[in-house]
Amino acid sequence: MRYIKFIILALGIPMLFSSCMKETDKDFYFTTALAEFDLATNTANAPGRNYPLLAARLRGSGLVSYQINLLGEQLNADQTIALRIDGESTTAVEGVHYRLPNGLNATLPANSSFANLDVEVLDFPAQPTGAASVAVVFEIVGNDVIKPSENHKSIGMQINVR
Repeated sequence: MRYIKFIILALGIPMLFSSCMKETDKDFYFTTALAEFDLATNTANAPGRNYPLLAARLRGSGLVSYQINLLGEQLNADQTIALRIDGESTTAVEGVHYRLPNGLNATLPANSSFANLDVEVLDFPAQPTGAASVAVVFEIVGNDVIKPSENHKSIGMQINVR
């Protein structure tokens, strides 16, 4: 009788834990391609803002690249990710304080998870009065294939003017 109970338990317990399990592999896949600023994922938002305000750059410091991450499966064709400047929060003037060598676009190469927003900080005369810095706020708009990640789609870049 002991052997029969042992055999029933030895065969029955594994059957209880292995039958009718839901396939969960696909529950965690990103089905929509999303773009986010890398620095926005690991930098706290500025007080009262929904984006981080990055450390100020010196006038004339040259080219700065901000990494944009792709969330989801890599795409098999190059993608142009559109960006915009938040006019309400931006105090810097394009052509005076900064220049965008590639315009308001970042190119995500095929089979890659990273793109770059290039910003050139220009050399301009110091402004002895007023605010110590100006800011430009960039926001990812995306395209037909890639949408912006709502929590990490914006960053604010400061430029010292003194």
